[in-house]
Amino acid sequence: KPLKSFVDDREVISALNEFLEYETNGILERAHANGDLFADDLRIVINSWKKIKQARKSADWITISRCLSPLRIHLKQKGKKDNWAPGNPRELVKLIQPIFDNNITFDKLDLALDQKLAREIIPGIKAVFQYANQWYDAAKDKMNGLDFDDLENFSLRLLKDFPSIKKYWQEKISALLVDEYQDTNNRQRELVNTLNGNGKRLFIVGDGKQSIYRFRGADVAVFRQEQETISLEGSSFQLSTSYRAHPKLLNDLNSLLEPVLGLDTSLPYVEPFAPLSPGRIGLPRYGGQPYIELHLAAGTKADGAGRTAAEAVAARIMDIIERSKTNDSEGPDRKMKYGDVAVLCRASGSFPVFESAFEKAGIPYLTIAGQGFYDRPEIRDLLNALAAFSDTQNDLAVAGLMRSPVVGFPDDALLMFRDLQREKKISSLFETVKDNIQFSDGEISERAKYLVFVVEKYSNLVGRISAADILSRFLEESGYLAALAMGGYHRNIQNMKKLVSDAQNSGIVSVPEFLNSIAELKNVAVREGEASSVAEGSVQIMTVHQAKGLEFPIVILGDASKKDRFGRDILIDPILGIVPPLSDTRIVEDDPKLPYLVAASSLAYEIALEEERAREEAESNRLFYVAATRAQELLIISGVLGKLNKDQALGKMGGWLEKIDLALGLRDLPLKFRVDGNSIYKYEVNGNGIEANITVYENRIDFGLVNKPKELIVDPVPVMGKIPNLLPEQPRPSLEKEKLISGLYRATSGGEKPAAPARIIGDVVHRALQLWKFPDQGENEFIDWVAAELKSRGVIREREIKNGYRRVKNILERFQGHELFIRMDSAEKLLHEIPYSVGENNEPYQSGVIDAMFRESGRWFIIEFKTDEIRDMRRFDWVWQNEDYQQQVEKYIRAAELVLGEKPEAILCFLNYEKRIHLVDDQW
Repeated sequence: KPLKSFVDDREVISALNEFLEYETNGILERAHANGDLFADDLRIVINSWKKIKQARKSADWITISRCLSPLRIHLKQKGKKDNWAPGNPRELVKLIQPIFDNNITFDKLDLALDQKLAREIIPGIKAVFQYANQWYDAAKDKMNGLDFDDLENFSLRLLKDFPSIKKYWQEKISALLVDEYQDTNNRQRELVNTLNGNGKRLFIVGDGKQSIYRFRGADVAVFRQEQETISLEGSSFQLSTSYRAHPKLLNDLNSLLEPVLGLDTSLPYVEPFAPLSPGRIGLPRYGGQPYIELHLAAGTKADGAGRTAAEAVAARIMDIIERSKTNDSEGPDRKMKYGDVAVLCRASGSFPVFESAFEKAGIPYLTIAGQGFYDRPEIRDLLNALAAFSDTQNDLAVAGLMRSPVVGFPDDALLMFRDLQREKKISSLFETVKDNIQFSDGEISERAKYLVFVVEKYSNLVGRISAADILSRFLEESGYLAALAMGGYHRNIQNMKKLVSDAQNSGIVSVPEFLNSIAELKNVAVREGEASSVAEGSVQIMTVHQAKGLEFPIVILGDASKKDRFGRDILIDPILGIVPPLSDTRIVEDDPKLPYLVAASSLAYEIALEEERAREEAESNRLFYVAATRAQELLIISGVLGKLNKDQALGKMGGWLEKIDLALGLRDLPLKFRVDGNSIYKYEVNGNGIEANITVYENRIDFGLVNKPKELIVDPVPVMGKIPNLLPEQPRPSLEKEKLISGLYRATSGGEKPAAPARIIGDVVHRALQLWKFPDQGENEFIDWVAAELKSRGVIREREIKNGYRRVKNILERFQGHELFIRMDSAEKLLHEIPYSVGENNEPYQSGVIDAMFRESGRWFIIEFKTDEIRDMRRFDWVWQNEDYQQQVEKYIRAAELVLGEKPEAILCFLNYEKRIHLVDDQW
């Protein structure tokens, strides 16, 4: 329909036909001879229109769709007027452009892709789904199990297919109350309505503005539809009185949130704004005004602005605590405490920057980790160990323990034992290792002996001491905590201590019971009011979803500038169904002298994507509403502001800041900041029914956050005490100490040259390349990162760190200036540190790690980086002959070929060859 509306528009037809006349009356040739800028573009427009006219006769909409993109792209208002007289192409372009844009939102279309979707791809996906579903149903039948979808679906079928059962339950239920109705889906609604029948016993409670679980299947449209039905057939009440925020803050929140949610009622997935009325009596506990503050850092996160924003929040929290009323009573005027503050983030990925700032300032804090806590590697290691001790037949848990840093089995050795288990039909992986230690080599044999020792020792303790005591003893005796402390992984240590604390607080003695409780915590969704209890006297850091149903005197929105991520993944549209992101690129050669590239996608996908983005934006707006309305006394919004353009104006701001701008007019402020300055700018907003203070920080600000002694930082997790041994100590196989500390470097004495070894510089460079981390992404942050990496490897003297930073920086900047970096950075796919373990023809498995791989123009490339300092060709020849680099790369090529099914090209990249980049790509 939109394509037809455009190509059949009378004004469009007239204007484009006039362009055809330019070709026949010589105007186009004259303009081209005069070198007019628009002449070549108009040739493409004319050729596209000719094809469209011809295709329209036969209703060939595929051809029409392919011609629309080049037509629109080359409709440009440029060229010199005198070259086209008596014609006026600029006016014709002005006429066509808005008609095109109003009818066709997506100009890069190819209906051939939609045809391919309908005829080939969707049927294929359907077949795969049906096969997978049959396999899944068979697996459930074998286990005699049901999933959550089954529980809903079978319950509904039971009521529909068996009238007597439905009648029984309808007569038995006298009242049906459903809370949090905004978080339901269509099938749940149908189940509730079937139980209700024609009776008037249904009572629902909900708030569409707080529907934030779309990712779990909740559909706010269901709530809105049921709300309309009840208003016609029953009674509907709007509860608009809030007893949480004081009247002044509530008034400001109303003014802030109204333009975010809007008042439009036409879209089913948008819940319009409704103002709240104050019900709280009394003065605010926080004496300062206004009650909404924005603390924004200049620049981007790559500039280090994220760290600046977090430190600004830390400084503001300390200031509030110090300046709050000194009355220590528990009444409405009591003194503010750290426990009154909560930092709410959209995602847990924003936690670390606030944790670092609070640690730097000595502010006590507690991160409410939620379900993701149990997926952290160090926690997963401990839970795998517990599961292995509890049941040595649990192969998955034993394999996890084997791969953990405590035991350290390489993947190829684990696979060897697993193959051996299958070959000899041994009942468990643990028994396989235990019975076949003698067949493994020296180092693997030592690790296997240690695994057997650990599992047998602690499995004997299961049932004799509590889960918490086993965890404590295992951590202490295995040296896991010491190894983490040596590496500077303090956050991981705190996480492990928290798990022990959770085990102690749970009161569960049985290890299997404790593991089952953890599994339930992971599987059962966190619902309103079920967020973790918080530590008294600590700032709490949590996601907005975890805060739903809670309230805090001071709320800080911790990542207000975090952008919504809209990928081009497979979509499931309520009308179109499954829609894959099918796209294509082709070369068009209408004019042999002017070939051009056209990228196109399917119309169905673009329609579904636009709808999906609109729904996600509505959900994001509701998430902002939930976050802001948690505040009782003060709302602080933190984020990064971006950079000013050449006109000293803000560009597109990220995330919720774009929404906040609607109420506060951030773009109207007289902003004059510099990213790398050290100034603070303060602004006041008083209008549109809202008061707010806005503070902008440049990135060189020193907030005076001084590291405090560790004993002054409140640790919400009790330190583990030493548990007396209940069994006689057994001799423990020990791994060589040299292997445990191989990564450390002994600091130089005062008379030696202040330079870290080249090996350590190479390690840090490789780590930066793995993270794709470079100095221009934020110099201050990069300096801190390099310093931390060097310190973790034993480089601790200030002069050595400065020297190391300079050398790392030079190598990385040199690489960034090379063509290879540009190719990798713009590649179709870029992978770093790819581990492999492959074998062929019954030969032993070969393992290794490839530095990087990227895909370009449909081909894979392997990159092996070398940081050897090579000062001349003689040194290069020696390195080439003695370091086996050629054989190493050939091994990587073969491994990748076995996995990919195609032979990749390889590039050996010397990063420090006569202070330049040198590539070797012709030796294999």
